[in-house]
Amino acid sequence: MEDIRRFFLGTRDLPSPADILDQKGIEVYQTQGIITLRLNQLKVPFTKPPDILITDVQDTNSMDPAFDKDSTCILIAGADWTEHLKMLNWLATQVPERLGNVVVAQRSNGYQLIHRIVKVGSDNKGRYWKTRGDNCWTSDPDKWRDEDLKWLLLGVIY
Repeated sequence: MEDIRRFFLGTRDLPSPADILDQKGIEVYQTQGIITLRLNQLKVPFTKPPDILITDVQDTNSMDPAFDKDSTCILIAGADWTEHLKMLNWLATQVPERLGNVVVAQRSNGYQLIHRIVKVGSDNKGRYWKTRGDNCWTSDPDKWRDEDLKWLLLGVIY
């Protein structure tokens, strides 16, 4: 079998987001036109069903070309604070090998943004997260704390 990598000369291996739901957690019912996501198959070690939010994004261009205005995003969060911490702890263990999952963070003024995780660190205040939009030259100035991260992107439907 021919090595397909020869067709992609000049590319480099970059950290990719951790897989949150593998294929065995997705069921397709072709004749009914239905796709089911089995949330009990999530790799995040929830013990309660997670909260789910299906929403679109605003027209900021910060995540172009991954998604843009009106892209439908499927987001998950812990059902309570304990479950939410399980999600964030799992996410932190994926770094640095699987850097790049997308989260929704909320500023103190209530403004939310959806950007990619580029770093997880620790300082005298505890764990922090750094994010950056795919179409942004620099990381966001914020040091997000666990309580600032509200949602984890499960998928995008175009």
